[in-house]
This record gives sequence, C-alpha cells and structure tokens, in this order.
Amino acid sequence: MVDPVSITLGIGGTVVAVLAATGLYLAGRRPDHIVNMRAVSSYYRRERALEALEQDVTDDEEEP
Repeated sequence: MVDPVSITLGIGGTVVAVLAATGLYLAGRRPDHIVNMRAVSSYYRRERALEALEQDVTDDEEEP
C-alpha cells in the first residue's frame, strides 16, 4: 500500500512545479496591453515634422 504522505507530497510537488513553469512562461512574455510609448511619441513627432514640411512647401508655392 502507498503511503498517503508520499501521495500528498507528490501531488504538491507537481502542483508547485506546474505553477512555477507557468509563472516563468508568463514572465517571459510581454503583455499585449503594454504600449511602447517611445514608438508612439516617435510616430507623432515624425507626423508633425512631415506636416510642417508639407506646409512649408505649400507656402513656398503660393508666394510668387
């Protein structure tokens, strides 16, 4: 007959190992809801620069 303490320890060890593996897996992944604000800021800065450049070109064409 199998000792109940051995069964309990085996189940407990398995649960701890599965939880640890799941935690390590999830810690290695980047959550989808986190946004890289540097990329967002860079995008808007570039868009503003392009708009300003386009406005300068349009202003130069209207001056003659």
